[in-house]
Amino acid sequence: MAALRDPFHRIDVHASSRRVRVLAGDEVIADTDRAVLLFETGLPPVAYVARADVRVPVASVEGKRTFCPYKGEAGYWTVGGVDEAAWSYDYPRPEATGIAGRLAFDPSKVTVEIG
Repeated sequence: MAALRDPFHRIDVHASSRRVRVLAGDEVIADTDRAVLLFETGLPPVAYVARADVRVPVASVEGKRTFCPYKGEAGYWTVGGVDEAAWSYDYPRPEATGIAGRLAFDPSKVTVEIG
């Protein structure tokens, strides 16, 4: 059975030239000026970063998956030794295809600066 979706809930994905930096403490773990920003009804913007712009090791968290009726199924990642610091959608729903394969970071575990 498909998850119910609110017809007034929106997802917008836009390429951005704004600088995005992700830090674990004082260590820069990602830095880019080619992030994609996802705007979702009722939530703050989320920066999605290409894996090539991550400066530290990234490892998949085995068995950890969640489902969003607006974006699809997410997998989780340990980044620079920070457990479940990031998530990604390898095969997002059609309205979110711009985030495919990119990493978003949990602001409760790392610092995300969107310039």
